[in-house]
Amino acid sequence: MAHNLASSLKYVSPDVPIVLYASESLISTVDARLFHSIHTLPESEFRHKITGRIEPAKAKCQAYRLGIAAGLTEFLFLDVDGAAINDIEPLLDHLKGSIVATEVTGTGKRSDTINYSIWASNAQMWRHFDLAPDATLCGVQSSWMYFEKHPINDGLQTQLDHYINEGMPLGGFKMNWGDAIPDEFIYAGCFARMGMIPSLPPGTPKRPIFFGHAKRKETPAQVRDQYHIVSIYGGGNGKGRGLTQPQWLKMYDQTLSLTGRVWYPATQVMSDKHANGRG
Repeated sequence: MAHNLASSLKYVSPDVPIVLYASESLISTVDARLFHSIHTLPESEFRHKITGRIEPAKAKCQAYRLGIAAGLTEFLFLDVDGAAINDIEPLLDHLKGSIVATEVTGTGKRSDTINYSIWASNAQMWRHFDLAPDATLCGVQSSWMYFEKHPINDGLQTQLDHYINEGMPLGGFKMNWGDAIPDEFIYAGCFARMGMIPSLPPGTPKRPIFFGHAKRKETPAQVRDQYHIVSIYGGGNGKGRGLTQPQWLKMYDQTLSLTGRVWYPATQVMSDKHANGRG
Protein backbone atom coordinates (compact mmCIF):
# COMPACT_ATOMS: atom_id res chain seq x y z
CA MET A 1 0.00 0.00 0.00
CA ALA A 2 2.85 2.40 0.78
CA HIS A 3 4.31 1.67 -2.67
CA ASN A 4 0.93 2.28 -4.31
CA LEU A 5 0.29 5.56 -2.48
CA ALA A 6 3.80 6.87 -3.15
CA SER A 7 3.53 5.93 -6.83
CA SER A 8 0.26 7.82 -7.17
CA LEU A 9 1.61 10.86 -5.31
CA LYS A 10 4.67 10.96 -7.55
CA TYR A 11 2.38 10.84 -10.57
CA VAL A 12 0.18 13.80 -9.52
CA SER A 13 2.74 15.77 -7.43
CA PRO A 14 6.23 14.81 -8.63
CA ASP A 15 8.05 17.45 -6.54
CA VAL A 16 6.49 16.64 -3.15
CA PRO A 17 8.97 14.80 -0.88
CA ILE A 18 7.63 11.61 0.70
CA VAL A 19 9.03 10.25 3.97
CA LEU A 20 8.45 6.60 4.87
CA TYR A 21 8.72 4.82 8.21
CA ALA A 22 8.69 1.01 7.97
CA SER A 23 9.78 -2.01 9.95
CA GLU A 24 13.22 -3.42 9.20
CA SER A 25 11.68 -6.48 7.55
CA LEU A 26 9.74 -4.35 5.07
CA ILE A 27 12.23 -1.64 4.13
CA SER A 28 14.03 -3.90 1.67
CA THR A 29 10.76 -4.49 -0.22
CA VAL A 30 10.07 -0.86 -1.16
CA ASP A 31 11.29 1.10 -4.15
CA ALA A 32 13.62 3.68 -2.57
CA ARG A 33 13.32 5.91 -5.65
CA LEU A 34 9.79 6.85 -4.56
CA PHE A 35 10.87 8.34 -1.24
CA HIS A 36 12.81 11.38 -0.10
CA SER A 37 13.94 9.40 2.96
CA ILE A 38 13.22 6.01 4.53
CA HIS A 39 13.46 5.34 8.25
CA THR A 40 13.38 2.15 10.29
CA LEU A 41 10.58 1.82 12.82
CA PRO A 42 11.74 -0.55 15.60
CA GLU A 43 9.39 -3.39 16.52
CA SER A 44 9.12 -2.00 20.04
CA GLU A 45 7.31 0.98 18.52
CA PHE A 46 4.48 -1.04 16.98
CA ARG A 47 4.17 -4.18 19.10
CA HIS A 48 2.51 -4.64 22.46
CA LYS A 49 5.25 -4.88 25.08
CA ILE A 50 3.68 -7.93 26.77
CA THR A 51 1.71 -9.86 24.13
CA GLY A 52 3.92 -9.02 21.16
CA ARG A 53 0.84 -8.37 19.02
CA ILE A 54 0.95 -5.60 16.45
CA GLU A 55 -0.40 -2.40 18.02
CA PRO A 56 -0.60 0.17 15.21
CA ALA A 57 -1.68 2.97 17.55
CA LYS A 58 1.73 2.85 19.26
CA ALA A 59 3.30 4.04 16.02
CA LYS A 60 0.50 6.27 14.79
CA CYS A 61 0.26 8.14 18.09
CA GLN A 62 3.88 9.15 17.45
CA ALA A 63 3.24 10.60 14.00
CA TYR A 64 4.25 14.08 15.15
CA ARG A 65 7.43 12.89 16.90
CA LEU A 66 8.44 10.74 13.93
CA GLY A 67 7.91 13.56 11.46
CA ILE A 68 10.03 15.95 13.51
CA ALA A 69 12.72 13.27 13.93
CA ALA A 70 12.83 12.94 10.13
CA GLY A 71 13.71 16.64 9.90
CA LEU A 72 10.25 17.95 8.94
CA THR A 73 8.82 21.18 10.35
CA GLU A 74 5.41 20.92 8.69
CA PHE A 75 3.97 17.78 7.14
CA LEU A 76 0.91 15.81 6.15
CA PHE A 77 0.69 12.32 7.62
CA LEU A 78 -1.25 9.86 5.44
CA ASP A 79 -2.47 6.35 6.09
CA VAL A 80 -1.17 4.27 3.22
CA ASP A 81 -4.55 2.79 2.22
CA GLY A 82 -5.30 5.26 -0.55
CA ALA A 83 -4.33 6.53 -3.98
CA ALA A 84 -3.82 10.17 -4.95
CA ILE A 85 -6.16 11.38 -7.69
CA ASN A 86 -5.23 15.09 -7.66
CA ASP A 87 -2.15 17.22 -7.01
CA ILE A 88 -1.58 17.36 -3.23
CA GLU A 89 0.39 20.64 -3.22
CA PRO A 90 -2.67 22.96 -3.08
CA LEU A 91 -3.83 21.11 0.04
CA LEU A 92 -0.40 21.49 1.67
CA ASP A 93 -0.47 25.22 0.91
CA HIS A 94 -3.98 25.53 2.36
CA LEU A 95 -3.01 23.75 5.59
CA LYS A 96 -0.03 26.01 6.36
CA GLY A 97 -0.51 27.83 9.65
CA SER A 98 -3.05 25.33 10.99
CA ILE A 99 -0.60 23.87 13.59
CA VAL A 100 -2.62 20.64 13.71
CA ALA A 101 -5.56 19.39 11.67
CA THR A 102 -7.35 16.15 10.86
CA GLU A 103 -10.73 14.91 9.60
CA VAL A 104 -13.24 16.06 12.23
CA THR A 105 -16.55 14.41 11.42
CA GLY A 106 -18.56 15.61 14.42
CA THR A 107 -18.32 17.50 17.71
CA GLY A 108 -20.40 17.58 20.86
CA LYS A 109 -20.71 17.66 24.62
CA ARG A 110 -21.07 14.75 27.04
CA SER A 111 -24.84 14.48 26.54
CA ASP A 112 -24.68 14.67 22.73
CA THR A 113 -24.56 12.01 20.05
CA ILE A 114 -21.28 12.76 18.26
CA ASN A 115 -20.83 11.65 14.67
CA TYR A 116 -18.05 9.04 14.29
CA SER A 117 -17.25 8.95 18.00
CA ILE A 118 -17.57 5.19 17.64
CA TRP A 119 -14.97 3.52 19.84
CA ALA A 120 -16.24 4.27 23.35
CA SER A 121 -19.29 5.82 24.96
CA ASN A 122 -19.22 9.46 26.03
CA ALA A 123 -19.25 8.31 29.65
CA GLN A 124 -16.16 6.18 29.00
CA MET A 125 -14.39 9.01 27.19
CA TRP A 126 -15.03 11.52 29.95
CA ARG A 127 -13.93 9.07 32.65
CA HIS A 128 -10.88 7.62 30.88
CA PHE A 129 -9.44 10.97 29.78
CA ASP A 130 -10.63 12.87 32.87
CA LEU A 131 -12.33 15.46 30.66
CA ALA A 132 -13.75 18.69 32.02
CA PRO A 133 -17.57 18.61 32.37
CA ASP A 134 -17.91 21.20 29.61
CA ALA A 135 -15.27 19.68 27.29
CA THR A 136 -15.97 19.34 23.57
CA LEU A 137 -15.28 15.92 22.07
CA CYS A 138 -14.52 15.41 18.37
CA GLY A 139 -15.20 12.35 16.27
CA VAL A 140 -11.98 12.10 14.26
CA GLN A 141 -11.03 10.03 11.22
CA SER A 142 -7.24 9.93 11.37
CA SER A 143 -6.40 8.75 7.85
CA TRP A 144 -4.82 12.18 7.37
CA MET A 145 -3.26 14.47 9.96
CA TYR A 146 -1.35 17.70 9.48
CA PHE A 147 1.28 18.84 11.98
CA GLU A 148 3.61 21.80 12.33
CA LYS A 149 6.56 21.96 14.71
CA HIS A 150 5.01 23.87 17.61
CA PRO A 151 4.83 23.83 21.43
CA ILE A 152 1.13 22.93 21.17
CA ASN A 153 2.02 19.73 19.35
CA ASP A 154 4.84 19.05 21.78
CA GLY A 155 2.19 19.09 24.50
CA LEU A 156 -0.14 16.93 22.42
CA GLN A 157 2.63 14.35 21.99
CA THR A 158 3.10 14.20 25.76
CA GLN A 159 -0.63 13.53 26.19
CA LEU A 160 -0.60 10.87 23.46
CA ASP A 161 2.37 9.11 25.06
CA HIS A 162 0.59 8.96 28.41
CA TYR A 163 -2.71 7.62 27.11
CA ILE A 164 -1.30 5.03 24.72
CA ASN A 165 0.34 3.55 27.82
CA GLU A 166 -2.94 3.71 29.76
CA GLY A 167 -4.47 1.13 27.42
CA MET A 168 -8.17 0.46 26.90
CA PRO A 169 -10.96 2.15 28.87
CA LEU A 170 -12.89 0.48 31.66
CA GLY A 171 -15.55 -1.67 30.01
CA GLY A 172 -13.60 -2.10 26.78
CA PHE A 173 -14.46 -0.74 23.35
CA LYS A 174 -17.81 -0.54 21.60
CA MET A 175 -16.25 -1.81 18.35
CA ASN A 176 -13.36 -4.19 17.64
CA TRP A 177 -10.42 -2.88 15.63
CA GLY A 178 -8.19 -5.88 15.08
CA ASP A 179 -8.15 -6.54 18.86
CA ALA A 180 -6.06 -3.39 19.34
CA ILE A 181 -6.47 0.14 20.68
CA PRO A 182 -7.79 2.47 17.94
CA ASP A 183 -5.52 5.49 17.57
CA GLU A 184 -8.63 7.60 16.89
CA PHE A 185 -9.80 6.88 20.45
CA ILE A 186 -6.50 8.22 21.83
CA TYR A 187 -6.38 11.26 19.54
CA ALA A 188 -10.02 12.21 20.22
CA GLY A 189 -9.51 12.06 23.99
CA CYS A 190 -6.27 14.05 23.90
CA PHE A 191 -7.73 16.73 21.64
CA ALA A 192 -10.65 17.07 24.06
CA ARG A 193 -8.30 17.32 27.06
CA MET A 194 -6.45 20.16 25.34
CA GLY A 195 -9.57 21.97 24.19
CA MET A 196 -8.69 21.48 20.52
CA ILE A 197 -11.02 21.09 17.53
CA PRO A 198 -8.45 20.32 14.79
CA SER A 199 -10.72 20.83 11.79
CA LEU A 200 -9.65 21.37 8.19
CA PRO A 201 -9.39 25.14 7.63
CA PRO A 202 -12.41 26.55 5.79
CA GLY A 203 -12.26 27.33 2.11
CA THR A 204 -10.28 24.36 0.86
CA PRO A 205 -11.00 23.76 -2.84
CA LYS A 206 -10.77 19.98 -2.45
CA ARG A 207 -11.11 17.80 0.66
CA PRO A 208 -8.19 15.54 1.55
CA ILE A 209 -9.66 12.01 1.39
CA PHE A 210 -12.83 10.40 0.06
CA PHE A 211 -14.17 7.50 2.13
CA GLY A 212 -16.45 5.45 -0.11
CA HIS A 213 -18.87 3.78 2.30
CA ALA A 214 -22.35 2.61 1.31
CA LYS A 215 -24.09 5.91 2.14
CA ARG A 216 -21.97 8.02 -0.20
CA LYS A 217 -23.79 9.07 -3.37
CA GLU A 218 -21.03 10.84 -5.29
CA THR A 219 -20.16 9.77 -8.81
CA PRO A 220 -16.55 8.96 -9.77
CA ALA A 221 -16.40 12.25 -11.68
CA GLN A 222 -17.51 14.19 -8.61
CA VAL A 223 -14.92 12.44 -6.43
CA ARG A 224 -12.16 13.29 -8.88
CA ASP A 225 -13.33 16.91 -8.88
CA GLN A 226 -13.71 17.30 -5.11
CA TYR A 227 -11.01 15.18 -3.40
CA HIS A 228 -7.25 14.60 -3.41
CA ILE A 229 -7.17 10.92 -2.42
CA VAL A 230 -9.54 7.97 -2.76
CA SER A 231 -9.31 5.70 0.28
CA ILE A 232 -9.81 1.94 0.57
CA TYR A 233 -10.34 2.19 4.31
CA GLY A 234 -11.70 -0.36 6.75
CA GLY A 235 -11.25 -4.11 6.75
CA GLY A 236 -12.36 -6.67 4.20
CA ASN A 237 -10.66 -8.66 1.51
CA GLY A 238 -11.04 -6.19 -1.35
CA LYS A 239 -14.10 -7.99 -2.74
CA GLY A 240 -16.87 -6.01 -1.10
CA ARG A 241 -16.83 -7.26 2.52
CA GLY A 242 -15.21 -4.13 3.90
CA LEU A 243 -16.46 -0.58 4.35
CA THR A 244 -15.20 0.66 0.98
CA GLN A 245 -17.67 -0.06 -1.79
CA PRO A 246 -16.54 -1.92 -4.96
CA GLN A 247 -16.71 1.07 -7.30
CA TRP A 248 -14.09 2.90 -5.22
CA LEU A 249 -11.83 -0.14 -5.15
CA LYS A 250 -12.10 -0.02 -8.94
CA MET A 251 -11.16 3.68 -8.96
CA TYR A 252 -8.15 2.86 -6.76
CA ASP A 253 -6.95 0.29 -9.31
CA GLN A 254 -7.65 2.55 -12.27
CA THR A 255 -5.71 5.39 -10.65
CA LEU A 256 -2.65 3.22 -10.06
CA SER A 257 -2.76 1.84 -13.58
CA LEU A 258 -2.05 5.37 -14.87
CA THR A 259 1.24 5.77 -12.99
CA GLY A 260 3.35 3.67 -15.35
CA ARG A 261 4.87 1.80 -12.40
CA VAL A 262 4.39 -1.63 -10.93
CA TRP A 263 1.31 -1.55 -8.71
CA TYR A 264 -0.69 -3.89 -6.49
CA PRO A 265 -4.49 -4.24 -6.89
CA ALA A 266 -6.97 -3.61 -4.10
CA THR A 267 -7.94 -7.28 -3.96
CA GLN A 268 -4.34 -8.11 -3.06
CA VAL A 269 -3.51 -5.42 -0.53
CA MET A 270 -6.84 -5.33 1.34
CA SER A 271 -6.47 -8.87 2.66
CA ASP A 272 -3.56 -7.94 4.95
CA LYS A 273 -5.17 -4.95 6.67
CA HIS A 274 -4.95 -4.78 10.45
CA ALA A 275 -8.72 -4.24 10.80
CA ASN A 276 -9.26 -7.79 9.54
CA GLY A 277 -7.60 -9.26 12.66
CA ARG A 278 -9.91 -10.93 15.15
CA GLY A 279 -7.73 -13.11 17.35
